[in-house]
Amino acid sequence: MGQNSGEIPITVRLFAQYREATGKSTINMLIPNSSSVSDVLELLFNEHPSLSPGRSSTVVAVNQSYAEHNHLLRAHDELALIPPVSGGSMDIITTDKIDVEVISRSLKSDYNGSILCFQGVARKYTNEDKVIHLEYEAYNEMAEKLINQIIAEAKNKFQIDQVIIQHRIGIVKSQETSLVVCVSSPHRRASFLAIPWIVDKIKTDVPIWKKEVFENRQEWVACEINHSSSTV
Repeated sequence: MGQNSGEIPITVRLFAQYREATGKSTINMLIPNSSSVSDVLELLFNEHPSLSPGRSSTVVAVNQSYAEHNHLLRAHDELALIPPVSGGSMDIITTDKIDVEVISRSLKSDYNGSILCFQGVARKYTNEDKVIHLEYEAYNEMAEKLINQIIAEAKNKFQIDQVIIQHRIGIVKSQETSLVVCVSSPHRRASFLAIPWIVDKIKTDVPIWKKEVFENRQEWVACEINHSSSTV
C-alpha cells in the first residue's frame, strides 16, 4: 500500500522473544498520522498474537529513548519493543533476606566469563552513631517497573548478558544485605562498567526510601530521586 496524506512511515525494531515470535528484527509500517505508541502496539499484537503474553509489561523506546505508551509518533520514528526482562520468579522488591549466592549461581552459563555482584549492606555506624537497624519503604509497583527499565537499558548500553536486581524493604539489620545487583557478561570489563551505572540509576530513579534507626533517634535519609530522569 502506498503512502497517502493520512499515513506516516515508521520502523519497528524487535528483540529476543519478540524477534523470534515474528521471525523479523525490523518491520516497516505505515500508520495513521497522530498514532500513539499504544495504537501501534495494538496493530502489532493483533497481527502477531504470539506477542500478546508480554503485552502488559512491554517497555518501548522511540529513537533510542524510553517512551510512554501515550507518546505520539512522527514520520520516520524508530520504535523499539523491549521484551519483559528475564529473571524467573525472583521478586525485585522483597521482604525476605537476600541470598547472593543463589542469585550468582543462577547467572552461570557456558558463554559468560564474568559474574559480578554488588551488595549494599546495612552498616553498624553512621559517623559515631550506632545504627540499630534500617527501614526501607518503596512504591513497589513503580519501583519494579523502573528497575525493569533500568535492566533493559543496561543490557542495551553495555555488552552484558543478564542482570538480576533485588532490593529488600522493611527492617534490615546491621550487616544484612539491602540491595544486590548481579551482572553476567562474556568479558569482565562490561560487568565492571555496568554495575556502578545500574546502582547510581537505582539511587536516583527508583522510589525507595531509607530510615536509619539509632539508639536515641531516627531519621529518613535524603532521597536522591531525579524527577527529570529519562527512565521515568
